[in-house]
Amino acid sequence: MALYLEIHAQGRNPERHELIGERITLGTSETAAIRFSSVKGFAAELIDLYPGEQNVRVEVPPSSEESLVFEGAPHRQVCVPFGGEVFVGPCRLTFLKVEERRRSPVVLLGAVLALLMLGLQVYRASIPEDPATHEVSAPMLFDGQSAVACGEDQPNAALGRAQNDERGAYAKLERSAFVTEDGVAAVTLFRRASACYQVAQKSEDADRMQGQLQHQTERLNQRYAGLRLRLRVTLDKERFQDALEATQDIEALLSEQSDSMYRRWLKELEHSLERRVAQNASSL
Repeated sequence: MALYLEIHAQGRNPERHELIGERITLGTSETAAIRFSSVKGFAAELIDLYPGEQNVRVEVPPSSEESLVFEGAPHRQVCVPFGGEVFVGPCRLTFLKVEERRRSPVVLLGAVLALLMLGLQVYRASIPEDPATHEVSAPMLFDGQSAVACGEDQPNAALGRAQNDERGAYAKLERSAFVTEDGVAAVTLFRRASACYQVAQKSEDADRMQGQLQHQTERLNQRYAGLRLRLRVTLDKERFQDALEATQDIEALLSEQSDSMYRRWLKELEHSLERRVAQNASSL
């Protein structure tokens, strides 16, 4: 099991750092284990990270002017679950916990031989701007989504719609184990069901839907973060089939988002990986 910190800052490529030890320091100070030297607007000289079994405790010292923003609220100290994110100035910090699947030596040897037969360096040189050789900053999974309105003004109609949306959400959840995008669709249905229960003046049911919404959002955010890390690791290790599967799962999670640079990069990466997998299969 490996613990990682993923850093996103405007104007910089995403960074990934493995968290090793009981305390890790982050900031602009020369003594920081993970140091920022040129991030505009980042004022924290030192931030303390304390990795645990279920989360990472993040602390800002009393002398710092910086504050932590977690789930929209400012903090001086906060425990961020793995898969969760906290903002520090212009930076977004994501904490990840990943268990890598081990491959047998026979499979690894076969992969090495296949790559040698392909002449990987020649193949790469023939394809300019290979999407696998660079990264694009990923959006938040539910970032930019507008609030979902009920669409019904009368309590009785709103109640009927809320009940239908709730049933639909649970059905989507059952299928999400096999159809990734259904998990995201379930979140939208829970959000609208909550809004309709409010119109129908069923506050307890609305709160129940909000509880389901929060649980499923956290679960999907953790899956999203884990898939992005899996994609990066498998690309680094040139495990193209695993990278292709991770790419397709991420695309499914983002299926309800508008077009973006990241989604276009994923589509280009998917086509590139399909070619590599097919080339590997033909050489065996």
